[in-house]
Amino acid sequence: HSGYQIHANVLWGHRTGIRFASNGGLRSSFHYNCLRENGWGLVNEWRHLINARVHDNDSFQIRDFAFEQTPFCPEIPPPNTPCSNPSIGMEDVTFEHNTSIQVGAGYRLSWSSDTAVLENTVRSFWPNRSLVGMRLAGANHDLRIVGNDIQASLTGIVSGSFLPSNTDVLIQGNSITAAPGLTATGAGIGMGVVALLDSRILDNTVTGLQGLGIGLLSGNTNNLVRGNSVTHNGGDGISAAAGATGNTFELNVMHDNAGVDARDVAGPDGLPVNTWRLNECGTDIPEGTICGVE
Repeated sequence: HSGYQIHANVLWGHRTGIRFASNGGLRSSFHYNCLRENGWGLVNEWRHLINARVHDNDSFQIRDFAFEQTPFCPEIPPPNTPCSNPSIGMEDVTFEHNTSIQVGAGYRLSWSSDTAVLENTVRSFWPNRSLVGMRLAGANHDLRIVGNDIQASLTGIVSGSFLPSNTDVLIQGNSITAAPGLTATGAGIGMGVVALLDSRILDNTVTGLQGLGIGLLSGNTNNLVRGNSVTHNGGDGISAAAGATGNTFELNVMHDNAGVDARDVAGPDGLPVNTWRLNECGTDIPEGTICGVE
């Protein structure tokens, strides 16, 4: 079925606020709803969600993910068991202008295609939870994360070491800061081993976290990191770890980070092998190879 129009409801006090799925024949919409004090907010629960818009909703005190997107699984797996035969679960879906306050995590995205997360607000500081703004859990293609305002108590936009990798992802124009009074010890934008390929991280502002500003671990390749402002973080500003090769870093501004502003130890013997040009920063490793290099 498809063509659902769900609006102006309060979904309060459930394990899951709503299981929202559609075969995409007609466009579906979930808008102007309140998701309050649920375990999860909106989930597709291992089913297809195609041709839909989720916009202008408020979620408050969601224990886990306010919006959790899972793969399509022919047989719904038992609790805490991964899908045995996953495929694209979400396609042509937009999350826009949603506000999530005091949630364990804002968004979980995996096995999606042609999906956008635009101009949402996330305040992820629920006590004793995972505290992530947005988590990429692998196999996203043509995913756009643009213009979001994230206050994180652990990490901002992050992917663990998931396979298949996320490809053709755009992370642009997001503001990522630490939640007031909390340390946010993780990365502002952090990509685990082989998490991100052929993608773009552009024009984001990352400031005030205790961890890395932007970090790429081994196997993150052929990415463009450009025009970001990364300042006043407790770790390095922008870092390419060993094995994160073939990336381009340009026109980034990195200042007053407690580690170094820029680090590239991706190549053999800890030498830089990525392209760094026209970056503005004060400290770098290896020294003199990144800051101000044209």
